[in-house]
Order: sequence, then C-alpha cells, then structure tokens
Amino acid sequence: SVVKPEMFSKENSQYLYQQLGCKTAVGMPFKDIATVDSIYMSKIPPSSDTEARAAIRRLIEVSMGVVVPAEELEKDPLPNAVALMSLEDAVAKNGKLPEGAIRLAVELNGDEDEETIIKVKELNPVFCMLKPKENLSHLHASRRVFEIFKANDIDRAV
Repeated sequence: SVVKPEMFSKENSQYLYQQLGCKTAVGMPFKDIATVDSIYMSKIPPSSDTEARAAIRRLIEVSMGVVVPAEELEKDPLPNAVALMSLEDAVAKNGKLPEGAIRLAVELNGDEDEETIIKVKELNPVFCMLKPKENLSHLHASRRVFEIFKANDIDRAV
C-alpha cells in the first residue's frame, strides 16, 4: 500500500490502521490475517512530527515493513525502515544502507545489463521492485529480468 505522510495525522492514524487491515486494541495496531505486509512511503514525515513518527513506529513494531527511498532516509533517518534503492545505486554503494535502515529493497528498471542484474544475488535485498522505464515494453523487460534471475538461481521476491 502507498501511504502519504499526512495520513499519519493524530486524527487520522486510527482510520489508517483500519484501512491497512490492522485490528486495534486501546488505539494500538496489531496484525491480522488481512493486514498488509508492507507500506511504501515516497516521503516521510519529519522527525519533528512526533505523533506521525510514533504512528509509523507502531506499525513497524507489529512487523509491518515501511519501505522508503534511500534518499529520503539519508535526509531524515527512520529507524527500522526498508531502504529502496535503484539497482545501480545499490551496486555503487555496495549495498550500504542509510542510517536507521535495517533492510534493502532494490528497484529494477529492466534496461540494466545482465552483469548488473546478477549482482542482486550478492546484495541480498528483501525484495525487488520491477518498474520498467516508459520507453520499454513491460512484458519484454519483465521476461528478461525473470530469465536472468532463473538462469543465475536468484531467488528474490519481485
């Protein structure tokens, strides 16, 4: 699920928990069978917004993954987040995570060379996000990536 920072306002966080499939007890969320596993946030609330950060922390505490672009985490760290990096950036940084991040997720665009895609195995991301460039056929880019994964025994969720 894609979540925006304003959704974590004090008045809205209880409704957000419900929309994510969480049950609540005394205002605290907990996971259920219908709860989403992870949320994606392209922007995060500033650390000065303690109420929004507390709401995010509560989701992390019930084992919900919070995926945030690495550039955002470098500006304002969020403890226990999953850092999303492009494959090129992750390879260039040798998988080094920004402060506070605990796991890596990589974004593939489908036009990387085979040698670069094979490095996914070494980086060991928690998952890969396949987002082909607009000028590429999604079908062909996806097939190419999956064929490279299969040929090199790369077992990652995409």
